[in-house]
Amino acid sequence: MFFGFESMTKGLIENTNSLTPIQTRGNVTLVPGKVGQAVRLAGNGQTVEFDHGEGCLGNIDFCPHGVLLAFWIKYVAV
Repeated sequence: MFFGFESMTKGLIENTNSLTPIQTRGNVTLVPGKVGQAVRLAGNGQTVEFDHGEGCLGNIDFCPHGVLLAFWIKYVAV
């Protein structure tokens, strides 16, 4: 499953693979990424919350073979 971040309005990220927008808190921004746009977290208290209810990401009991998550992380010195 791939989550593409098309746009963000008032802390909600619209994405290609979820019926529910992704909730952000703490002045999260979208920036150019390796594939489409990326989420930029640049401070304490910033979060990104995926709500996937009864699917595998919402309840690990529905994942008999487990879950693998992959991220590209870019650390920037301040």
